[in-house]
Amino acid sequence: TKTSLNRAVMVKRNYTGMQVQYFAGHFKTVKDLPAAALTGKWNQPGIEVDAKQATAGSFGLRYNGVITVPESGIYTFYLTADDGAVLTIDHKTVVDNDGLHSAIEKNGQIALEKGHHFFNLDFIEGGGGYKLQLEYSGPGSTTPQPVTADMLK
Repeated sequence: TKTSLNRAVMVKRNYTGMQVQYFAGHFKTVKDLPAAALTGKWNQPGIEVDAKQATAGSFGLRYNGVITVPESGIYTFYLTADDGAVLTIDHKTVVDNDGLHSAIEKNGQIALEKGHHFFNLDFIEGGGGYKLQLEYSGPGSTTPQPVTADMLK
């Protein structure tokens, strides 16, 4: 079977990097974030958790922006989260690592055309320590490497 590529999008924005929405509170799933009251928002280059902004013991974050891939092909994304996280690209769930749990890596694949694609990463922290890490491998490389701020402009 031939896999069709998700087409790249033309993007006009007045910011670079990620738009981040912050929700203070306890969430059992990222699905609870849209109904929550927004505590704060900011822009940042990558998807690291900004501990100066996300100060509550339990919280949720929504990262929205664009990811740029260097060539067309099938990409595997590796999402490690403590607690839960869900990665969506071009409005399709690529990795569902939702729920309250210790650091677990899950992965998923999506076929992407070279260029820009809509990117959304929802993350929840239930208390204690947290971890959020996103890596990828793509055409010509099976070794996972970090999704960098340069890819998220």
